[in-house]
Amino acid sequence: MSIDPVLVSALVIGSRKTGTTWLNENFKLSSIVTVPTGIKETGFFLPDSIIEKPEYHSLFNITGLDKNIFVEVDTSLLDSGDSPAKIKAYNPKMKIVAIRRDVYEFASSRFIQGKRKGLFTHGTLLEELNNNRSFRNELRFSALVDRYRDYFPSNQILVLDYKNLQGDPNSFYNDVFSFITGQAADHPLNTEVINNAREARFSNIFLLGVSLGKWLRKHQLYFIANFLKSIANTSFFQKSSTGIALSAQENALIQSISCSALEE
Repeated sequence: MSIDPVLVSALVIGSRKTGTTWLNENFKLSSIVTVPTGIKETGFFLPDSIIEKPEYHSLFNITGLDKNIFVEVDTSLLDSGDSPAKIKAYNPKMKIVAIRRDVYEFASSRFIQGKRKGLFTHGTLLEELNNNRSFRNELRFSALVDRYRDYFPSNQILVLDYKNLQGDPNSFYNDVFSFITGQAADHPLNTEVINNAREARFSNIFLLGVSLGKWLRKHQLYFIANFLKSIANTSFFQKSSTGIALSAQENALIQSISCSALEE
């Protein structure tokens, strides 16, 4: 079976911590949507990716399937400055889904996730905001989406609010699904919350596992990486987090950052 040089027709680009893993898992239940097999975020559209197009397409299981709409969920793309141009070069008709979250909730949840994965190295949220330019840019949702508007017309970009997912998962999913496919969802929805904010119980062991997982995915050992991830996600290694209480200083700084221009 020949593979069309343009295979993927839609991308969910984040923000992070806005139900993107939940969307990806529900896409797997569809009879007409196909997502990459064994990996959620391929990194193909990142500017430094070494994955070639045939290899990228091979990550989608298309043989013998009746599915014909190919979608990837990759939250690293929203704040990747050079990705919009690369995506347009691949498919100028690409549909883009971006999800907005309350900036204060996002900052708290993202800080917890970043600390857990060893991406954030400062002790407090305030210190991270003051010293981490990448983190500050993630708070500038409107500016990040505007970069995509420079490359794609408005009818190819769907912006939704995370609060709508929290309030009515079925309507939220149908909005995404109909935008991507042109029709209503073709399967019952799994409304179970996935990938809640969590903290690592054994930080050093967990960070070692994160590094190993990245190495395994880089070498396309997705089955082993996903198996280790399933173990790491158990309550033995991680505990639920209720978030952090933001100080007045942190609230003011987050508000200021979210309304300012991107730091290139």
